[in-house]
Amino acid sequence: DFQVQTGVTRQARRIVLYGPGGVGKSTLAANMSQVGIKPLFLDLAHGTEDLDTARVAIESFDDVRSALAADDLWEGFGAVVIDTVTDCEEMISQWVCRNIPHGEKSAKVIKSIDDYGWGKGYRHTYETALCLFGDLDRHIRAGRHVVVIAHECVSNVPNPGGEDFIRYEPRLQAPKNGKDSIRHRLKKWCGD
Repeated sequence: DFQVQTGVTRQARRIVLYGPGGVGKSTLAANMSQVGIKPLFLDLAHGTEDLDTARVAIESFDDVRSALAADDLWEGFGAVVIDTVTDCEEMISQWVCRNIPHGEKSAKVIKSIDDYGWGKGYRHTYETALCLFGDLDRHIRAGRHVVVIAHECVSNVPNPGGEDFIRYEPRLQAPKNGKDSIRHRLKKWCGD
């Protein structure tokens, strides 16, 4: 059975903040409390030390997932803040190297994403990052806003109608072919 609904619906928001270090991304997210939204930071970069805000120190990707799954931790908070997803991507890469073997027939020790062979490590990183987006979606469904903070980089943008140009983008995995791009997935996840 389906029910038709009309009118404006309110739901939790997906927000991505990115910019250079020290510009005030964490401060902006912490200021949500001034409009009645109490944020809880998953402080991967230890960037909130000078802010009067609630935080959980995070040291690994397992910590990120465990904190996001701990329902009692989030009681009374209206927003999840990942500070930063750039640091989280590095933790994901480390997690992949420790937990995903090279292949069925190889006992090769993985020390770097590149050790998997052409593009395979980046695929593993991308697929593991999808778990993070699923965890964050669970908070959206629970009515909590999600703010994802990223460092920035300069990226070349192909322009089929003229000259290519450069722009600032979140500093995340983004192969030129667009495949396995955590950056593109994040932008799509938050609604472009």
